[in-house]
Amino acid sequence: MGARKASYYRQSRRTKSRLASAAKTRLRIHVDLERTRSTAADAASAARFAGDESGLEVREYGAKGRGVAATRAFPRGIPLLEYAGELVSHEEGLRRELAMGPEDGCFLFFFRHGGRQYCIDATPESGRLGRLVNHSRWRANARPLAVVLADGVPRIFLLADRDIARGEEIVFDYGDARPAAVEDNPWLND
Repeated sequence: MGARKASYYRQSRRTKSRLASAAKTRLRIHVDLERTRSTAADAASAARFAGDESGLEVREYGAKGRGVAATRAFPRGIPLLEYAGELVSHEEGLRRELAMGPEDGCFLFFFRHGGRQYCIDATPESGRLGRLVNHSRWRANARPLAVVLADGVPRIFLLADRDIARGEEIVFDYGDARPAAVEDNPWLND
């Protein structure tokens, strides 16, 4: 196990056990944004993004539930939407995950940026679309990018990783490859 994973999983045995049992049907987004590719132009483009989610709509996708689809074409590199929610510490995100019941949806986005670990909790319905973007490891057409704006708070934007056609579902790789998560959510292999 690498140093990054080792530090992520440094928890008491009891906490690990509770996380494993609670996470069997719950997906976790965990992305090391320090390792993702981005350019200064990507960051500048995301910083200019003002929450405009036009050109996107919510659709139903069978077993995956709600998702987000493009109602117009988007060129590669353009910001699509923000994964908006409450920014909390990594530890607080884990605490919130443990407190969720099996019927609760999980909209926690764990990420590492600037040498620190964070979590964006987008659990409460907000009308923002970022929380509804589904996973695809093999067909991902978006990628997350952390941007620190003038307020000094890191925010997550999803950028088009390639040209996206009208009608196409917006998807990105959640980074959750735990065997239990894949077994309980077979569409993760999509």
